[in-house]
Amino acid sequence: MLGYLFLLSLLAGTAYSGCPNGWVKNSGSCYYFNADPTTFSKAAGTCRTLRSSLFVLPASRDENYFVGNNVKYSGTWVANVRPDETRQTSGGYDNYDSATNKDPAFDDFSYMYPRQWQNGDCSLKKGFICELAPFPAAGCDPLLGLKPAGTLKCFRIFPESQVTYGEAQAACLTKVAGKLLVVDSLTTQTAVANEMKLVVMNPTLQRTTKDFWIGLSRPNRDGSFQWQDGTPQANAVNDWWDGNQSPSTAGDCAYMFPSKWATISSDSARENTTLGVVCKGGMGSMTVSNVASVFSTLTNFFLSFF
Repeated sequence: MLGYLFLLSLLAGTAYSGCPNGWVKNSGSCYYFNADPTTFSKAAGTCRTLRSSLFVLPASRDENYFVGNNVKYSGTWVANVRPDETRQTSGGYDNYDSATNKDPAFDDFSYMYPRQWQNGDCSLKKGFICELAPFPAAGCDPLLGLKPAGTLKCFRIFPESQVTYGEAQAACLTKVAGKLLVVDSLTTQTAVANEMKLVVMNPTLQRTTKDFWIGLSRPNRDGSFQWQDGTPQANAVNDWWDGNQSPSTAGDCAYMFPSKWATISSDSARENTTLGVVCKGGMGSMTVSNVASVFSTLTNFFLSFF
């Protein structure tokens, strides 16, 4: 009996020491990044099953960065139905994109998608985005999956690939006779963002990647970031996740990752619109709920001897 009580005390101590297995700790909370995409109507139930709540919009830039780096899918639900005619925010932090329809009728659900940049190790495996000039006669040939970005550029997003930065450069050349995307204008930024939102909402695409290489890199960690065409990163388009043009020393190649927010109407969020899910709970409550079943099992086991 003493041994049983000692074991219970050990379990009770761990109930407040961290997060359950499979959860990620951040700033006093536990986050669960669901590996199975689901519809918005089922997302809250998924989190309730895990004794937590459906995640609400990030309350700070750092929390947004944390979530974007840990989500399992390029598109992820991050907020409940809007409470009123004003877009939902948390803690005053707002990272909605300017392209999102501002009609309140479309602001029912919020989701996160890739647009902003961060830099990382060039050997990581990610999706990629290619560009090339329009063909003289055919323009941006849809048979090649090309989309227009203004009148001077075509592009294509490859969400079903996982390649290194060098492999992505080679793939752009072989697949579309182009190069990695250069975001040199707001026109390009908006066109790619709009297409990316369609990509992450497409249930027929394989969900093999959430990040996308673009043609922005530096020769070494002491150098400056340049576009693949040799031009420096222009001040006119600065989409680093933290708003700075002095990226971290984490790596020499840039990619888009899920961090920007967009909204969708409840009519559009049909049963076939499945995205990733983030659940959130307090460290103490989450771990207590997980060890409760262990308490019950041990108690029943020891009582069986009496």
